[in-house]
Amino acid sequence: MPDVRKFPLSSSEIEDRFAKFLIALRKRLGKIDASEVTAEGAKEEELLHLSNALELPTKDHYKIDRRTKRLVAKQDARSGLAHLKSNDRKRLLTAERGVSLNGPDSVHGVDELASRLMEEMPWMQPVIKPIWQDARHHIERGGSGLWHRPLIVVGPPGIGKSHFARRLAELSQLPALKIDVGGGSAGFAISGVQRGWGTAGPGRPVETILSQGVGNPIVVVDEICKAGTCYSEAGFSTSIVTSLLGLLEPVSARSWECPYFNVNFDMSRICWIMTANNVSTIPLPLRSRCRVIEMGGVAKADLLKFVGQEAPKRGLEPMDAYVVAYLVGSYPEGHPALNLRVVTRYLDDLEALAQKPVLH
Repeated sequence: MPDVRKFPLSSSEIEDRFAKFLIALRKRLGKIDASEVTAEGAKEEELLHLSNALELPTKDHYKIDRRTKRLVAKQDARSGLAHLKSNDRKRLLTAERGVSLNGPDSVHGVDELASRLMEEMPWMQPVIKPIWQDARHHIERGGSGLWHRPLIVVGPPGIGKSHFARRLAELSQLPALKIDVGGGSAGFAISGVQRGWGTAGPGRPVETILSQGVGNPIVVVDEICKAGTCYSEAGFSTSIVTSLLGLLEPVSARSWECPYFNVNFDMSRICWIMTANNVSTIPLPLRSRCRVIEMGGVAKADLLKFVGQEAPKRGLEPMDAYVVAYLVGSYPEGHPALNLRVVTRYLDDLEALAQKPVLH
């Protein structure tokens, strides 16, 4: 995943190779008793550790150590990782060996995923359809895992935008990451902070890729409409929008430089879903890089169906589901309380009561 070059051997392996070569050389020159050395068909691992068994002179160990350090230094310089600490190098080299791309591996799998989402959340059809089309096209072109173009889902609070993203991640076996723009440091959470600052570290998308070993996580940027302008008065980029622009552009995302690691990552496989309540406050540069989908509220019938599906998953009794359905039905169509957030809170309360111990 990261664009780094690495030497295939660790420092301990290099030392073993030097020791093996030195032993073999001295054997050919007759400076080591052949009886002390294993047969020509000896196993590789036996030869690698002969230096301990034969107790090479201290001066030889010093020479091997010096040459190993020089070689490792050159290796680090060529790889572009010399500026990193040992732990950071290990994290990058682990990912460099490859990350997985999870999600449907066939067109049929994509169809099943879309069908499942439609069954559970039919009111989200305007969002499900473009994801289904993009994922299908991606697989047909030989791609792997789930992928869709960046989305901005605009709609009133409580229609299930964040819930939908979490459910998409669960069904696709993908890690889901939520970044709230309401926090002032959201831009740093996206791109990371370069070394030299007390809060230096990689952005959360990079952190998720490295920790989970998955190259196409679902990243939800909540309330992107609060991001404001993408430039400061002095003309410098200051907001989360600035951090997002390079990651949403397909060409630059394929070779995006992390300010913390100072190496390039392929971030083009990330599935971006941004949510907003008002499209007019979203900066134009961001809108131009995304597919904007505007939605209305949730119909009462859809909420009643959601209650019928969700209550059994939580282990609630039929009477509990009836109580929530009754509360939902008591509101007139279009009432502000008819939203997924309110209904989920009702279910949460009943689930908490069901789990509460009974006093005798």
